[in-house]
Amino acid sequence: MAAANRNIADARIASLSEENQFDAAYKAIMQLAMVGLLANG
Repeated sequence: MAAANRNIADARIASLSEENQFDAAYKAIMQLAMVGLLANG
């Protein structure tokens, strides 16, 4: 969860390129999906 939160924060940094913001947001989504899968077997 902490890594996903960091990536969400990174995705909001306006000085990053849109590509890097998207990459950070995508990574956060994947991390949160993994948390959900692990929590539900």
